[in-house]
Amino acid sequence: MIASLPMYDRPELAASYNALWAGIRGAYPGDLPEKLTRGGDPWGQWQSPDLAFSQTCGLPYRMALHETTDLIGTPDYGLPGCPPGYYRSVIVARDAAAGPVLAVNDARSQSGWAAAVAHGAAFQRVQITGGHAASAAAV
Repeated sequence: MIASLPMYDRPELAASYNALWAGIRGAYPGDLPEKLTRGGDPWGQWQSPDLAFSQTCGLPYRMALHETTDLIGTPDYGLPGCPPGYYRSVIVARDAAAGPVLAVNDARSQSGWAAAVAHGAAFQRVQITGGHAASAAAV
């Protein structure tokens, strides 16, 4: 079985995500994997018949996953100034002589792609990085 929390499960947060998973697993009445599945393709995991539990961004859920998975909750990370049910995207920029380039984790990301587009951001080129931390590093 696959259990993953791929959205922000970076090495520096592994201990926190292990604790989060232990709490979820302990509160869930079913049989869930003891450890999280880490790495690999989230889309492959989300569409696998072995999926038991995972986390996705809102856009992939609205685009396709709602047809094959059940939404059971939305995490609230308790960010200052961010009310329950909302999230915050941050756009960081630097001067670019070649024109504006948008570095995003995935073209199917709400916070990484759709939020910028919805707020009228215009870019000459998009660079897909594979993760939010990689997008920040690309800047």
